[in-house]
Formats: sequence, structure tokens, C-alpha cells
Amino acid sequence: MKTGYTDRPILNLNEDLLGVKKYIDGLIDYITICSTPMTIAIQGDWGTGKTSIMNMIKDGIKDKCLYSWFNTWEYSQFNMSDELVISLLKSMVDSLNIKEENNNLNKSLKILANSLKSGTLMAIEMAAGDRVADTAEKVIDGFTNKDQADYFNSIKELKEQFQNHINYALKTSGKDRVIMFVDDLDRLNPEKAIELLEVLKNFLDCDNCVFILAIDYKVVYKGVKLKYNNVLDENKGKAFFEKIIQLPFKVPVVEYNLYNYVKHSLQEIGYSDDINVNLCVDLISNSIGKNPRAIKRLLNSALLLKKIQGDKLFIKENELILFGILCLQLSYEEVYNFFVTNLGDFNTFDELKKLTDENFYMESDEGKSLAEELSLDRDSILRVTKLMNSIINTIDQDNIKTPSEEKILNFINLVGISTITSAYLIDDSNTKLEDEYRYKNRELCKAIKSKMLEEITGIEFKVYQPRKNYDYWKRWNACVYFYHKLDDAEISVELHLITKIDTGITDVFYKVISTSSKMEDKLKVKNLLQEKLENLNGFAWNMDTGTYSMKFKNISECESDELVNLTSDKYKEIVDLIIC
Repeated sequence: MKTGYTDRPILNLNEDLLGVKKYIDGLIDYITICSTPMTIAIQGDWGTGKTSIMNMIKDGIKDKCLYSWFNTWEYSQFNMSDELVISLLKSMVDSLNIKEENNNLNKSLKILANSLKSGTLMAIEMAAGDRVADTAEKVIDGFTNKDQADYFNSIKELKEQFQNHINYALKTSGKDRVIMFVDDLDRLNPEKAIELLEVLKNFLDCDNCVFILAIDYKVVYKGVKLKYNNVLDENKGKAFFEKIIQLPFKVPVVEYNLYNYVKHSLQEIGYSDDINVNLCVDLISNSIGKNPRAIKRLLNSALLLKKIQGDKLFIKENELILFGILCLQLSYEEVYNFFVTNLGDFNTFDELKKLTDENFYMESDEGKSLAEELSLDRDSILRVTKLMNSIINTIDQDNIKTPSEEKILNFINLVGISTITSAYLIDDSNTKLEDEYRYKNRELCKAIKSKMLEEITGIEFKVYQPRKNYDYWKRWNACVYFYHKLDDAEISVELHLITKIDTGITDVFYKVISTSSKMEDKLKVKNLLQEKLENLNGFAWNMDTGTYSMKFKNISECESDELVNLTSDKYKEIVDLIIC
């Protein structure tokens, strides 16, 4: 059984579980017959499999062509990024295994290294274009005439020497081309990546050479903009990319065979043979997508939770439920945190089903919508609701539409277990206490709202309770409010229940707030209400927030009915005073 997944890429064609062989075969055929020099870019986001594709290509051409492999990330990790260009060129030369006594190429590389350290890359680039005489004055001060002669002669000869070495290596090996793999270019600082690409173009653009680079266009575009101080538009960035790259190849993520990959991987970590693989694929497709690196993280989390629960308790149904919850955890962090933090609000199937409804995220009857609080755009809401629908379908495979209370309780418990693998969920030992006050204050505000609606007509009272914590508003606090216009100034008239978790004390506050941030509108509200509210004992004005506020009293010891009557009577007195 598999004991976990590392970030190791696929090493050869035999390991392909994603069904990309036809793409690899096509690339190999092209690479072995294309005109040279040729530069191919393997494009894709991090973790989509660029290195794996390059490994499979290498596996397919190793008996047909000479090849070299250079990983830029390994060098940049050890503060060697300033010597990256030389390291690349040296690695390419060494990979050819040339053992000539009179090897001037290494001498030229040493001079090139000194030139790069001296900041003369522009002169190098110009020299590579056979314009040495025009750029002699650009060589930094301090070079002797002999130094200058050695420098320019060596740079001018570098490409020719490299070509001669390529030809010699091919003649000796009996092969007809060299394939140069350059991996992890998109992990470099974008400007350093551009420098490396320019060197490849200027010095190694040789006959019988095919360069295969793992890099994304977005990195190239960003690097070009940085190099030229953000003065180039996207078309210029595209032109630069096309100058360097003759053939772009995008990782075929959309064509990945997820079913085969997921089925094999779940079996490797000991999941049930008859687990609903199609539902697992739906869960992945609606969450983390087809990124192999993200899927490995998901599988590692699933394996850990399986071990924590114990194989005997980890029944097939629980496997599927936790798999779905992990998909939410790894793809929509804010939604997962909201769900876990507010589990008490979703203890029935009808409440859980709300999470599959787009309107639930968009409704703003109670202040900010959930979409605003969780920073979800329209597209994210659509994907979240599809994912939540798939997750809820895991609760009871035998009774998807109406799962039993026992199954729902099991689901809620498993959500709690999943927090072990959450990298970003805030660990708060007061969560249960918060849930108690959250429920209590919400129900009290609902009761106050109902009483106000009975006693005052023509006003639309609403209840607000935040879904997460803010500086002032905590998720366990709540308020009743309504909007009103005084002349042409809009105000919000509010009753707040604010609880201090550490003491358990709940205070009532009344606030009248200008909904405008303009100073003239705040002053207008102050002038309209000053005589009325300042004569009412306890109200004070705050110009910064445009708010009249009053602390009423501590109602921690009040019985529920008494509390509702007490706070509602005061609220009604304030409302009558304002709107009369």
C-alpha cells in the first residue's frame, strides 16, 4: 500500500496514468524530425505536469538523440542565480562529454562569466550579433586592451565553438541531434528567466539542437515588462516570446484521464475497491481541478485521516465523505472555514442544502451577503454550489435525497475530523462557546424583530449576524436594524447584542448611523437628530463614524421573555422619537 505521495514527477512513459501518451508520442516524433535549431516551450501552471512531460519525452528520445538536462531551480536555491547563465552553458558543454586537449570553449565560458559579473551583458548580446566594433566603448572601464581583445574574441567565437562541439559529439555518437532540456524556468525571478532565455537565443541557437523549456508565457511577459520598466504592452511581450519560442506546447490538462488516475491512486492508499470513483472525479473536477500536484496533496490528507480514524472505522461511506470535505478544504479555504466555524447552523439536511443554492450566497437581507464576506465572485459561487451538491451526495449513498439524522450527524462529525489537515483554519478552543452565544443572540434578535413588527407598521426590520469575525462584529454578536430617510439623509437605526466571550457578559447598544461617508451628510444627520437624541439620556455623537450610540444595559442575567420586552420597549421609544 502507498504510504504517501511526494512531489516526484513521472519519470518515464510506463508511469503515465493520465492518458497523455498520444501527446508525448507526437512530440517525440516532431522532435526527432524537425528542422533545427528549434526551441519548444512546455507551458502550464505550477503542478500541472511540465517536468513529467519532459521526463517522458526524454525517456522516448534517449536511444535516438543525445540529451542534456538542466534544472534552474536547483541552482537558484543555493544563491547561485547570478551564475545561472554560466552554470547552464557549462552544464550543456559537459553533457556532451567532449575530451579534447585544446578546448577553447571552457576558456570562453570563463571570460563570459567575468563579463556577466561585471555587468556587461548588453555588450555580450551585441557581440553575439557580430556588432563588436560598435559596442567596444560599452565595455566597462578597467579592461586592458588585452582583456578587451580576449573578451570580444572569446564571445564572438563562443557560438562557433559550441556548434563545433555539437557537431563533434554527434559525429562521435552516430546520432543526428542534441536535445537540451531546461526545467523550472518559471520558478525563477521573471527577470532572471528572461536573461536566461536571451542567452539561449544568442549563444546556443545552433544547428542540430532542440531546446525544450518548461516555462509559462505569463512569466515571460512579466519578466519582459520588468526588464523594460513596464513600458511594453502585451503585444510586445508576445512578440518577445515568439522570437524565442518556435513551438509552444500547452500541457493538456483538460484531456487528463482523471478516472484512471484517481482509481489507481485510491487503491494505492488502501481505499475500498468499489468506492464510487465517478463521484470522486466529480468532486475533484468541481474543486481542485486536474492539477496532479493538488491531487497528491488531497490523497496525502485522505491517507492521514484514514490512519487517524483507523482502518476498521474508516468504512467506505466515510472514505467518500472525507474525500469530498477535503476537496472543499483544499480549493475554497474561506468557504471551508465558514462551514467549519458555523457547523451549528447546518445540523439538518435542509440547512445543508442551502449550501448548494446560489441565492444563499447572494442574499443580503441580513447585511453583507455571504459572497461579500467570503470574497466570492459569480464564477466562484457557481463552482462552490456544484461542489457542495457533490459533497452532500456523499452523506448517504443509499438515500441521497433524504439522508437520516444519523447519517447527517456522522457527516458533521467527519467535518470536524477534517480540520486536522487544514493549513489555514484558525485554531480556537472557544468555538463551542461561540456557537452557543451565536445561536442565543440570533434567536433573541429574531424575537425582538417579531415583537417590533407587531407593534410598529410600515418599517422593515431585519436581523444581521456576521459569518466570520471582524474588529467590532464577532460571529456570535447580532443586531436588529432598519433603514430610514430623514429629509434626504439615510440612516440605519440599530439594536446590538454584544457578548464578551471571556466574561459571558452581554450588553445592549442602540445606534443611529449615517449610511453616507460624506462629512456633509454626517453633519446633516447630527443636526437633524441632535435635539431629539441628546435629550434622551445616554446618546453620544461620533463624527468619525457618523454615529449616535448609547449603551443600554447588561442583560446577561435576564430571562429570555424579560429581555425581549425590555430591549424592544427601549427600541420602540427610540424609533418613535426618530420617525415622528
